[in-house]
Amino acid sequence: MALTNWTNAVEWLAAAAREPRLCKSDWQHGTTGIHLLAAGRFWDVLIVPACLGLRTADILTCLPRFEPGPALLDGRRRQVGFFLPPDPANLWAGSDIR
Repeated sequence: MALTNWTNAVEWLAAAAREPRLCKSDWQHGTTGIHLLAAGRFWDVLIVPACLGLRTADILTCLPRFEPGPALLDGRRRQVGFFLPPDPANLWAGSDIR
């Protein structure tokens, strides 16, 4: 199950690249494993302090019949990034948050 989720996540993220095959190749075989992706095409990222993001992730995983989307933890900067649909203004409860 974990491998399937990881594979789906890689496919989903790579699809946002201009050249998805090159992106996946860089991740798997490149010297750094890094391929930068521009937000806004398929998703945006909401970055919050880790203390807020980790608590929010805990709450989201406990909601019945709700499967939260992907998130990334940046331990060095102590931040969590939540992937959201592009231009979430129509869905987002906050204002002036990007």
